[in-house]
Amino acid sequence: VKAQYKRTFGDRPLLVFSPGRINLIGEHTDYNNGFVMPAAIDKGIAMALSVSKESNSTIISKNFKETIELDINDKKLESNNHWSDYIRGVVLEFQKLVPVMPQIKAVIGSDLPIGAGMSSSAAILNAISFGLNLLFDLGLDKLELARLGRKAENKFVGVQSGLMDQFTGLFGKKEHLIILDCQSLDYKFIKWPFNGYSLILVDSMVRRDLKNSSFNQRKQNCSEVAGHFGKNSLRDLDMIQLDKRKNEIKEEKYRQARFVLNENQRVHDASKAIINAEMDTLGQLMIDSHHGLKNEYEVSCDQLDFLVESLIKHKGVKGARMMGGGFGGCTINLIKEDEIPGFQIEIQNKYQRRFGKTCHFYDVNLSDGTHQIIHS
Repeated sequence: VKAQYKRTFGDRPLLVFSPGRINLIGEHTDYNNGFVMPAAIDKGIAMALSVSKESNSTIISKNFKETIELDINDKKLESNNHWSDYIRGVVLEFQKLVPVMPQIKAVIGSDLPIGAGMSSSAAILNAISFGLNLLFDLGLDKLELARLGRKAENKFVGVQSGLMDQFTGLFGKKEHLIILDCQSLDYKFIKWPFNGYSLILVDSMVRRDLKNSSFNQRKQNCSEVAGHFGKNSLRDLDMIQLDKRKNEIKEEKYRQARFVLNENQRVHDASKAIINAEMDTLGQLMIDSHHGLKNEYEVSCDQLDFLVESLIKHKGVKGARMMGGGFGGCTINLIKEDEIPGFQIEIQNKYQRRFGKTCHFYDVNLSDGTHQIIHS
């Protein structure tokens, strides 16, 4: 990214790295004001940017091999159903803070697979918001940037996500998970305790677009159930209340609400298991989470189910589940490190025979959040 920027623009840019994220457990709970256990990872988006003297901003994507031009002071920017919508959405939010902004020039590159459940969308939101904050010396803190990114994704892109992805990408800490209360935004870091075990992602290579999937409908269903009980969110509902009046709501909505309540409890149980280094307990909670996502929340797919069921039969795998919004993407798997080579060959062969395509593997490390890269 730095080299392409130098070749294209010639001057010395500001460099930013914005990570993707994993979520160990606590899926579809963030927009229900629940609990999650994510972490930033060492894959993400790099951005080189600086102020431009031109009348429009120029942004180059290495991955898409595209160049876009836009006026970042144009208050009538419209969605193009394009990767640049994430940039346009952030720019519109910054217009509320800075009446007239200098134009920018930027190069963006990524080693995050798009649509795999590692939140490439939040990574680009965080990259541009963090970069503009530094470039214009606005002094916004991490939480303000996370909220700004969420507004851009909700209002402009059209995905009704919670705050987890942006928060994790900005607040991440090397070798640590984050336990986040999405209602109060209280959080704490918890160090990964399992030496000799790694978190491996297996990418089904099934791509999904959350905006055009049933993701937003799930959020609406949960809001309707909470409203039926006079609650602001499912966070304020307990299982006794839900079961007592289950006949008043549609079966589908009941199952989805039940999943969210159980998933919140699994986050608490997983936290205890990690603190006590109880790997078998953590692994079973991951498996239970997947079964809930498959059977109650109904956001899995045949490929993800096949991977999880195949993975948990392997002797080196302690836990496995689908990760992210669903309908495709990755599984996250807790596996003994010395079993990884054999595990990859076995799963890849099974997947190829079943679906006629190759799955991909990502070994991820828990990483620091979005930060400036100092030039060497």
